[in-house]
Amino acid sequence: MKAIFYHNHSGTHVINKKLTGAIEYDIILKNEEDVVNPSILITDSRNLSGINYCYIEKLQRYYYVDNNKIPVNGMWKYKLHCDVLMTYQAKLNEQSGLVKRGTYDYNGYMPDTNYSMYNWNNISVKRIGKVGANPAFILVTNGGV
Repeated sequence: MKAIFYHNHSGTHVINKKLTGAIEYDIILKNEEDVVNPSILITDSRNLSGINYCYIEKLQRYYYVDNNKIPVNGMWKYKLHCDVLMTYQAKLNEQSGLVKRGTYDYNGYMPDTNYSMYNWNNISVKRIGKVGANPAFILVTNGGV
């Protein structure tokens, strides 16, 4: 089974991650190994401490490298955790929807309890003098519901 290790330069909430430094290894997973959170051992004399991301081709899944231990006798132990955003990025990119909250933008027309809004009444009364024999009223409003 082939695993490709990378250095991930993107955050955890990014779907299309920027990956560099691909290093490919042949690995063997035990039958009882957890597919979502597997652990793997790799024998290599190179310094692999910068690796923080992995793709296992047979499982068709991307993984975060949760930790990597200092090698003992040239064996690096990696605990992996599935990155569902990158694993299912093709399906996610096909979707469309109404986004209620963005990272950098706010939509004032969407209800959001995490965004503070202020509402106050501004009422002013002005006398306009005598209107004549048949009094009339002029009502002007701005905004409101």
